[in-house]
Amino acid sequence: AKQEEGKLHWIPTYDYSDMFNISYIKDLNVDYRYMFSVVEMIGSSIYDGSEYVGFDSDTERPILIINYKEDFFQKVFNNSIPIEGSNYYVITKEGQIVSHKDQSKITSIMSIPLLNDMRKKGSGTDIITIDREKMLICYDTSRVTEWISVAMIPLDRLLSQVLPALRLNTVFTAMVVIIISIVLSYLITDRITKPIKILTQATKNVGDGNFGERIKEVGSNEFKELIHTFNSMNKKIQKLITENYEIKIRETEAEITALNLQLDPHFMYNALNLISLVSIRNQQDEISDMIVSLSKMLKYTVKNKKDIVPFKEDMEYLQGYINIMSKRFDGKFKVKFNIEESLYFYSVPKFFMQPFVENSIVHGFDSVKSGGVLKISGWIDDDSRCFIIEDNGKGMDEQRIHEILQPDSSSIGIKNVDKRIKILYGGEFGVKIKSILNRGTRVEIKLPLENAEENIRNEAAL
Repeated sequence: AKQEEGKLHWIPTYDYSDMFNISYIKDLNVDYRYMFSVVEMIGSSIYDGSEYVGFDSDTERPILIINYKEDFFQKVFNNSIPIEGSNYYVITKEGQIVSHKDQSKITSIMSIPLLNDMRKKGSGTDIITIDREKMLICYDTSRVTEWISVAMIPLDRLLSQVLPALRLNTVFTAMVVIIISIVLSYLITDRITKPIKILTQATKNVGDGNFGERIKEVGSNEFKELIHTFNSMNKKIQKLITENYEIKIRETEAEITALNLQLDPHFMYNALNLISLVSIRNQQDEISDMIVSLSKMLKYTVKNKKDIVPFKEDMEYLQGYINIMSKRFDGKFKVKFNIEESLYFYSVPKFFMQPFVENSIVHGFDSVKSGGVLKISGWIDDDSRCFIIEDNGKGMDEQRIHEILQPDSSSIGIKNVDKRIKILYGGEFGVKIKSILNRGTRVEIKLPLENAEENIRNEAAL
């Protein structure tokens, strides 16, 4: 599909077991043993109702693949030539057999004396001798697939059926034979190519970005099923593209909002640093320490726009936040860290622990005057990374935990962390919350050891 650069490409019949290396079905009688396919890379733009919108350069262009069972031709050919001893098959211009009554010959290369003439002429009739028997050969090249449909009819049997009515005139007989041959060739090729042309035209429309294309379900049950599948596929593709387009719009709006919120961050850093120097000069070390922590947090929030960040940087942000909150709630709680050193070599989702730490300090310890303990732990367990945020605060019941994780919950930060982890790493990873009233809350965050965003450890984080 990539080599054709947006054009349709037909792939001749192949053995499904050989193509996909599925040896156990080789000796089984399965109806999808032999298949042929058409592929096309979908166009680089879509029509959203008002204008054409191009795919981003970093977006992988989808490829449309339609598979046909080889018996698609057999059902068309069966009983199409009412002459005993006749034969029919479909071959490529290189002589590879696409369809044949004898399935053992499918995918093999067939030696035909007239193959070169067939390539040059495209369509026609001729008489050849095969095993001392004269055969009338009719052939036509499809403008869709460029494959050659061939019908071979024993000449003596053909003449024996029409000769009684044509004995009076030999010339007239020859003309009738030629006409019959042309008609037969036309009927055969038309019955084969007509349904394919319908799908081909629809596929071209889809390739041009018209994902609203729908085909009326006509023909045999098999063909109706094929059309139904095509229509369903188009509907799903259109839905996915619409969702992707809406996501891009939301991302752009979020980026614009973020830019509006920056408000010359260098001025804010300089102002905070100046306030810190004044505090030190006036021997207000505690205020200076809080301002330095706030300045680092602000710089991390504004400058680092990535979703995946080095764990060390995110941990420094979290420690700055805890430092400020410790000053705010002086003597109300203390924090204990137990982080395995090897975790600092990895990357994590940005702000993945901060909402839970904030929840423990603001809500878990709201009725505590002193003695609050917040434990933050992290370690590697087989192929996973485990992080625990645990407090001895007031806790909460199961109903409150359920409400926090609901889509319409007011706890946006906690819900978004779980959702981001599942999107980035899969449904088996995420957040679990356990809590007992008046005893405390335990939050477990599970991340994979390796993933698509961090195949190489981030040594620069150290």
